[in-house]
Amino acid sequence: MQIKNINIIAILTLIFFLIPPCSPARGGDKPSPAYDKVVIYMVDNLTLDDIDPVNTPFLWQIQKEWGVGLLNTSAAPGRSGKNACATLSAGKPALGSNYSQLNFGAAETINGEKAGDIFYRHTGIKPHPENIVVSTIMTIKNNNLRQNRGEVGKLGEKIKAHGYTTLVIGNADRPGYHVRLAPVVLMDQKGLVDRGIIDQTTTANDPSLPSLVWTDYEMLEKEAKKIPAKTVAVIEYGDLYRLEAMASLFSPAAYQQKRTEILRKIDSSIASIAQENQTSASYIINLQPSQQGKNPSTWLMPIWIKKSGYEGLLQSFSTRREGIITLENLHYSILNSIGAGKEDPLFTKKEASPITTLKEINRQAVFNLVNQASILTFYALLAILSLALALSAFKRKKEEKFILILLSFPLAIPAVLLIMPLIKIYHLPYFLMLSLILTSSVVGISWLLYAKTRINPIMFMAGLNMLLILIDTLFHLDLVKNCIMSYQLINGIRYFGIGNEYMGILIGSVITWSVLGIRKYPSYAFQVFLGILLALTIFVLASPHLGANFGGTITACLALSYTWLKLYNQHLKNKDIAGIIILTLIVLSFMITMDLKQPSAMQSHIGKSINAIIEGGWPAFMNIINAKLLLYQRVINYTQLGWAFLILLLTFSFILLKPSPLSRNLQEADPVLFAGIQGLLLGAIAALVFNDSGIIPAGYLFWFAATLLLYMQIKKGEI
Repeated sequence: MQIKNINIIAILTLIFFLIPPCSPARGGDKPSPAYDKVVIYMVDNLTLDDIDPVNTPFLWQIQKEWGVGLLNTSAAPGRSGKNACATLSAGKPALGSNYSQLNFGAAETINGEKAGDIFYRHTGIKPHPENIVVSTIMTIKNNNLRQNRGEVGKLGEKIKAHGYTTLVIGNADRPGYHVRLAPVVLMDQKGLVDRGIIDQTTTANDPSLPSLVWTDYEMLEKEAKKIPAKTVAVIEYGDLYRLEAMASLFSPAAYQQKRTEILRKIDSSIASIAQENQTSASYIINLQPSQQGKNPSTWLMPIWIKKSGYEGLLQSFSTRREGIITLENLHYSILNSIGAGKEDPLFTKKEASPITTLKEINRQAVFNLVNQASILTFYALLAILSLALALSAFKRKKEEKFILILLSFPLAIPAVLLIMPLIKIYHLPYFLMLSLILTSSVVGISWLLYAKTRINPIMFMAGLNMLLILIDTLFHLDLVKNCIMSYQLINGIRYFGIGNEYMGILIGSVITWSVLGIRKYPSYAFQVFLGILLALTIFVLASPHLGANFGGTITACLALSYTWLKLYNQHLKNKDIAGIIILTLIVLSFMITMDLKQPSAMQSHIGKSINAIIEGGWPAFMNIINAKLLLYQRVINYTQLGWAFLILLLTFSFILLKPSPLSRNLQEADPVLFAGIQGLLLGAIAALVFNDSGIIPAGYLFWFAATLLLYMQIKKGEI
């Protein structure tokens, strides 16, 4: 067996795959020309369902002329408007304060004293009379300093550094309550906005409504049309927020009628102002979800952007999702509009009906978020039941094929759930019923294949999962992106690539398929193919263009290379272990190099972290380490079931990975299968250590190991 030649082929294949592909320059590679001004229309509580051609004709029409998308504010903890404004200001996740909305003109009188004097007393900074002051700036800064979050005020600082002034008009006040969040977006790091009008002069009475404080649209439009050149302005429309705050005072019919009236006024006002500022870059945004964040269908909020070349669905180089952008993207897009950003993180894709497409995207995302726990719990119980029945059948010495079918059933679930997004079902009972039918059908097919061709059902299921994940990732079919078993778009933790869930499935499937395959086809050609497959799997996980999973890459390198060596040498030496570590470091170096060669707008979190360390030095490195440790601390707070699994995994790993009578007996009975079991257990431990949510892929890898172990007992070492 020419194992050295096979190793050389595998390594050369891996290096070939890791050569960064050359791609043509895109919008994110070049800065765009600066606009004379930037106008940001802030319409909190606006939803996709509010937009229609009759009541909001302007917002409906510009979906074909501007870029339109969904803004995910998940980077702002708690999805509150206060945190979203702070995050947009900082360009990275940041916190506001409980009183972020208490902002005033410096000359405005508060409790008999000028707001500027109060601000000076608290900060030592003397504002100009025309300035807007963010009264809780020190609290906001301290909140973010304690939790290693973003530096608020960066947006305002960069705007001023490029010779632009900042301006805020409007508020969301109610009688007895000051609600003025817009200044937080444009403030500098001192907590100041250059000028603005945010007092009661921007409001007027409306006898038809219960509150005496409503937007004076005529006054707002008059001031907005006077926005001078070299200005970045936020116009805050507060009436939807006011209406929702008083929703309990209205009947459902009356509430909807008033909402319709307000939407019509806002639409007309934005149309009038936009007509006057045709040469400006324009943004229509919502930083606070409707119903105070209680309804997940409002968590992805509509956003329109007017810039040169923008037409259709907004997309981001960092999210790589049609229609989805983040607060960080918005931060850098605004800076790009004034020439302060080197690259525009956003671009558009032409779409016949963007609003309709966005509603479909939102519907899929909401269904996955709301129903994930129920669906996965249902299938987890079925998987445990299937394993219990297999154990019972094994003890009662039932037919081998019956036990194999029971063992293969849980392995069919990931493959079926992966293709379910293609069917577009958003009703939980129907989803469960159809997915269960498909799972049973796939198991039935494996049974027939086993009966006709003796293809192992476990090998068939592992191969199906492996094939689907690799094809989906290589050809960008977006199955993993939209799968209910995968990461959630609305959570905003990951937007593209292979998440930890299917990373565990992929590695487990590859090892399982490989060891079962090499027992059945022990030819030299199959060994060469196997080496290429293992290299391809590592490449898919490592490539920033594909899997982009740093922890998954480490897990794959350790688990796959260990399994590969154990297949041909049951007693690994220190030099073999050193080789595995060196290979892992080489792959990680390639991964980082590939990412850093991309434009910064397209880099994954790895490239951005490395750049942050290069720019910020040791303090930036420590901030990243602290953030990771805090995340691990939150993740490790497992449930009782999670701790039970952790103890079970460590116990099995201790018994089977170290020399012991049991491990020696298993190795002698079937060295190939035992190599796979050990590789899976090592992968599970690596997944726990090197991934933020490592218990999830560790659980999948352990399941594959348990399946192989039971199969090994069935076969008693026979091929």
